[in-house]
Amino acid sequence: MDFWGYVRDNGKVGSRNLVAVIPTVVCAAEVAQAIANQVPGCVGLLHHQGCCQLPPDLERVTDALISLGCAPNVGAALIVSLGCEGTDVDRVIKEITKTGKPVEVIRIQEGGGITRSIA
Repeated sequence: MDFWGYVRDNGKVGSRNLVAVIPTVVCAAEVAQAIANQVPGCVGLLHHQGCCQLPPDLERVTDALISLGCAPNVGAALIVSLGCEGTDVDRVIKEITKTGKPVEVIRIQEGGGITRSIA
């Protein structure tokens, strides 16, 4: 039997090769989904977390976002940050990058707002 999967640089194997568009906070979720909707092969991995939470909760959210980006079915990740969230965005980027997958980040507030981030 042949397996038509994707072997990742870290040795894990996925059956999909998706680009995960991951918002780091609920406030960036609509932008992340709008980006994912424009590009075939992208999937928005939306959630309702990352703002107004206590540190232990934020750590759990950060860990979950890292796990999403590190999943074997993800071939690359686009992190969509608002810029003021409590989530540890730099840690999310650093940990996903360790897998050898391409990782890019859009910071909505630094990039000129919603319209420019989606364009």
